[in-house]
Amino acid sequence: MKKSPQKILSIVGIGTVLSLVYSALNYATQIALVEVFGYHLRGVYEILMSVLGLASVLFSFNLYTAINLHVSRNKGAPDNLATVGAIVLAVQLVALMALLALSPREEMVVGSQWLGFFLLLAAAAVLNHKVNEFTAILNGKHHFIEAKMLSLVGALLSACAIVLAYALGVRDAKVIVWIAVIGPFLGSYVYAKYLFRKVMELGSKSGTLVWRTLYKENGAVYLISLAQFISLKLYLLYIARNESVEMLGVFSLSYSLVQFVMLPATFLATIIISNESDSLSGFSRSFKVLMSYGVASCAAIIVAIALGVFDLLPLESLRNPRFVSVLEVMALSIPFSLLNILVVATAIRKNMCSRAFVLGQVLMVPLPIALYHLGADLLGMQSAVSAAYVGTWLVGSVVTLAALQNNIRKSRGMAWPAFP
Repeated sequence: MKKSPQKILSIVGIGTVLSLVYSALNYATQIALVEVFGYHLRGVYEILMSVLGLASVLFSFNLYTAINLHVSRNKGAPDNLATVGAIVLAVQLVALMALLALSPREEMVVGSQWLGFFLLLAAAAVLNHKVNEFTAILNGKHHFIEAKMLSLVGALLSACAIVLAYALGVRDAKVIVWIAVIGPFLGSYVYAKYLFRKVMELGSKSGTLVWRTLYKENGAVYLISLAQFISLKLYLLYIARNESVEMLGVFSLSYSLVQFVMLPATFLATIIISNESDSLSGFSRSFKVLMSYGVASCAAIIVAIALGVFDLLPLESLRNPRFVSVLEVMALSIPFSLLNILVVATAIRKNMCSRAFVLGQVLMVPLPIALYHLGADLLGMQSAVSAAYVGTWLVGSVVTLAALQNNIRKSRGMAWPAFP
C-alpha cells in the first residue's frame, strides 16, 4: 500500500527525532568517558569501531541492502539467509583479523592478551552483523521507527551499563572501553530478539536470496555510501598511526559534534529522496535552506570560540585547547558536507548516479590522507588533520555537483534551475 506524503513526513520526522536523541545520548556518553578517562580512551574506542566498521562494510557484499530489497518484494526474509549470512560473517571475521593486525594495536593490548582481545572484537562483529540483518528486515517490512529504535535502545543500555560499572568501582579503562564497544550491539541485539518474538510476522520467510543481487542491486548507491564510510574510517586509523591515539580522540570528538550539528539537515535530504515529483525546481530552494543552515552553524561555532564561550563550559574535555582548535577548523566543513548531502540525495532520487558522479564520491577515499600530507608542511601537523578533512568535503562536493549538473544538461525534459 502506497504511503501518503503526510505519512511519509510523519515517519521521517519521528525518525529524525529518534536520530537526534540517539546522537545526543551517544555524544553525551563520549564526553563523559573523555572527562573521566581522557582522550586516549576515546581514541582507542575509535580504532576499535573503525576496524569493526571497515570489516563489516567492506565485506558485507551489499548483503544488508539485498535483504532489505528482498523482504520488501517478497514480504519475508530469504530462506537461505542463515547460510548466506554465515558465509559473509566468516569473511568479515577474517578481514577483521587482518585489519586489526594493520592497526596500531600496541596502544591497546600487549602480546599475551592478543587472543582474548580478538575474541571480544569478534563477538562485537557477530552482534553487529546480526543487528544489521535485523535492521534490514525491519526496513524491508516498513517498520522504520522500530529500526531506528534498535540503535537508540542499544546506546541507552550501553550508557546504563557504563554508569553501573563505574558506580560499582570499575576504573579499568580497558573494561570501560569494551563495554562502550560491545554494549550498543548487545543492547540492540537483545531488543531485536524481543521485537521478533513479539511481532511474529517479522520472522516470516519467503524466497531465496540470489548471490548476484548482493552486488547488482542499487550498486551506485552502495558505492557512494561505501566510499564516504571508507574515506572517514581509513583516515581515522591513519591519524592514530601517524599522529597519536590521543589526537585521534580529539579529532573524533570534534567530528561527532559537527555531525550532530548537521543531523537536522538529513530531514530535508530524506524528503527529497521520498519526493515523487520528477521536477528539479525544488533544488534551488533546498540549496538555499541547507546552505543557510550550514553557513549559520559554521559561523555560530567559530564566533562562540572567538568569544571564549568554550572556556566557560564546565567540561574540561570541551575546554581543551587542542579540541577547540580542531573544532574551529572542522566547522568549515559543515556547508560542504550539507551540499554533498543534497546533491547525493537529488541524484539518487532522480536516478542520475552516473559513473562520473560515483567517481566524484570515490575520489573522497584517498583525498584526506593526500591532503594531510600536502598541508602538513604549511599548516603544522595538528592543523593538517582537520584541514584535510575540510578539504576532502570541499573537493568531493564540488566535483559531485559538477557531475550532477552535467547529467541534468544531458537529460531531456528536465530544466536545471539557476543557482541562487
